[in-house]
Amino acid sequence: MNRYMSTVIPTVLLMAVSVASGEEIQCRITGETLDAVVPVATFAGGIIGNYDPGSGLPTGKRQHRPVTITKKLDALSPLLFQAAVSNQTLTSMECSFHRVLHKRSQELYFRITLTQPRIVDLALNGDTSQEGAPQETLQFVYYKIALEDVLSGIVTEDLWESPVD
Repeated sequence: MNRYMSTVIPTVLLMAVSVASGEEIQCRITGETLDAVVPVATFAGGIIGNYDPGSGLPTGKRQHRPVTITKKLDALSPLLFQAAVSNQTLTSMECSFHRVLHKRSQELYFRITLTQPRIVDLALNGDTSQEGAPQETLQFVYYKIALEDVLSGIVTEDLWESPVD
């Protein structure tokens, strides 16, 4: 039996964003200074490979999907809104995945880094009559994406506009 499949471990996802000047957009709901990371509720992204349905052979260039995140409205929200309306290219965005271990400790196990991301869709949503807080959903396109398994040190990256292999 695989020992990694015997226990379900909750995951915490955090996001840090840097602006073109190299300064991090940091967030804390209270106070004048801002923290480096904010919690993210959901993360989605991927690629679509073009192929011939009859043969399964590739027929063209793969297409990256925008990275989509959902997070609670917070002090970072107005800064992200401003970046979206001004079509600002950010320096980078890093989403780090942490396992919650015993006694409230966390282990970083996976990281996704976007280079030169740009917000192409921003939606504010939420039902305050329920338990959930209002949230925002953002979609990012990017120049480069890197996926890193922190524990093994394996890293792979791809460019949005890579030529066909």
